[in-house]
Amino acid sequence: ASAASIDEDPDSAEAAWLRLADLAVECGDAALAEEALRRVVRERPLNSAAVERLAALLAAKAPRESLLLLSQYAQGLSPSDKNASRLLELARRAVKELSDVDLAMRLYVAAARQAASPLEVHRELCGFLREHGRTAELMGELLEVAQLELTAGNIEAALAAWEEEAGLAEGGGRIDEALRTLQAMAELAEEE
Repeated sequence: ASAASIDEDPDSAEAAWLRLADLAVECGDAALAEEALRRVVRERPLNSAAVERLAALLAAKAPRESLLLLSQYAQGLSPSDKNASRLLELARRAVKELSDVDLAMRLYVAAARQAASPLEVHRELCGFLREHGRTAELMGELLEVAQLELTAGNIEAALAAWEEEAGLAEGGGRIDEALRTLQAMAELAEEE
């Protein structure tokens, strides 16, 4: 397989490297399997079979790298609800398996970008931020949720998100932000 060049005959070379990975796993040589799969992923980062097999090999010894590999793969695909769901699951795993709140937040944001209707993702992210005490980030997300709710015609939900954001701003001594939000709420109420 080392003679198989992805530049000269990409499909044959890819098949050879994947077969080498299979044989290495059968022989118990995880290092060789990993090396072969890394080669395929490096040359073809959207090869789902190679990405998933490499992530599975890495999961036990390098769970962060495994999760990041799956994340990069999902973010490289065309936006879709399927990819958004994949990224949401990775965000949940980032917290559960790695206790990495920052990585989870990035994955939630990536999931929202992928989703056709990002409102549900943003709502879940708000819950996540509340649960982890990330007030500053929560305030920004609440404003995003309010706008999305407004766009969807959910006036009461938009007002509730703004009200929560204003309360957090006031509680954090950010009176100017609280006043801006309350003013926007008042203007919306006048329009209704």
